Amino acid sequence: MNSANPHPTAARGVARRIFLLAGILLLAGAAAGFVSLALAAKHYLKAEGTVTYSADRREYRHRRYTHNYDVRIAFPTPDYGTRHISMSPPIPLFLDKGDHVGLLYHPELLEDDVRYPGLETRLYIVLLIAGAGLAYLGRKSHNHTSKKEKTYY
Repeated sequence: MNSANPHPTAARGVARRIFLLAGILLLAGAAAGFVSLALAAKHYLKAEGTVTYSADRREYRHRRYTHNYDVRIAFPTPDYGTRHISMSPPIPLFLDKGDHVGLLYHPELLEDDVRYPGLETRLYIVLLIAGAGLAYLGRKSHNHTSKKEKTYY
């Protein structure tokens, strides 16, 4: 028995529960994202946008370097002509000037409510895989630790 951790199986049980809970939460987030995207696809209008500006800047702010990603997309609408939206995602989207992006927009809230089905689907797939992996690790039985070794004399 280890003197630092008198009950190693109890610590494993807690870790398994944490993995299982995290996996379930990630799976729930992925499911909610897919449902939200499906509902948006029913009620929103589809458009093909073109990236008009894409920049990855490294700035020194508050005693550390930060990356700023700025993307501007133009897309045609039947009622309002060409609309322009901009976003500053926290991670790089690897979009270059001239790339085409499929998007969904709300007809009355053009600038406030724009969805990116291709990008969001990739995010939800990552959440789904990570959640399934953590849930598997949380449910995986550790029978080999609970079995006592037989001693033969």
